[in-house]
Amino acid sequence: MVLASGRIFSSMERYAGPLGLLAPIICGNGAHVIGPQGEEVEHRSLGRDVAEQIWDYADRLDLHLNVYSRKLLFYRKESEWSRMYHERLGMDLGAVAPREDALGHEITKMMIVDESGRIRGHRKALEPGFDSDRVHVTESEPEYLEFLPANTNKATGLASLAAALGIEQHETAAIGDYMNDLEMVQWAGLGGAVANATREVRESADFVGPSNDQAGVARFIDWILANGRQ
Repeated sequence: MVLASGRIFSSMERYAGPLGLLAPIICGNGAHVIGPQGEEVEHRSLGRDVAEQIWDYADRLDLHLNVYSRKLLFYRKESEWSRMYHERLGMDLGAVAPREDALGHEITKMMIVDESGRIRGHRKALEPGFDSDRVHVTESEPEYLEFLPANTNKATGLASLAAALGIEQHETAAIGDYMNDLEMVQWAGLGGAVANATREVRESADFVGPSNDQAGVARFIDWILANGRQ
């Protein structure tokens, strides 16, 4: 079993460690893939010019912006959103950093955090300005607008890991709930969704189970075993 998350490795450890799932693991919405021995299978990064463009936009509107490297998280500024993010992570991670310091790292992804009703507006303002072969834009929570390297998502991360392990696409299964899970659920040999997943994810799934609070992932595994499918 493999965890796949939008989080970077240092923030996934809190959950992956107690479950014994620290490796292999898919981080950064597929941009950073760790193999079974803790080795790096793949890392994709945003171009510096793309990062500058996103930072400029955040500056103009005074938005909260997260910048992620393989292991580090930087904030454009301290705000109510950074405090909320800490609460959701269940840990203090990240620090405010000047522009040059934050963008001087190899950037795994960037994320604007704002009111849910404003996220689609930011997406409409920014996405047309990026070449599709440079940036992939997705939403991972109602308040999160994420910017990833082009052609990067949890599906590409799962595909890279499967190839490294010698596993065929039809032998994989994946379950998710939000828009950043959509490509992975569609790509996997068997795709699952929990009841409280977005409509797009539910409609793409082979199996829709109870919500995540009602053992939806466990029911997906039970369904695979009961049907004798891998």
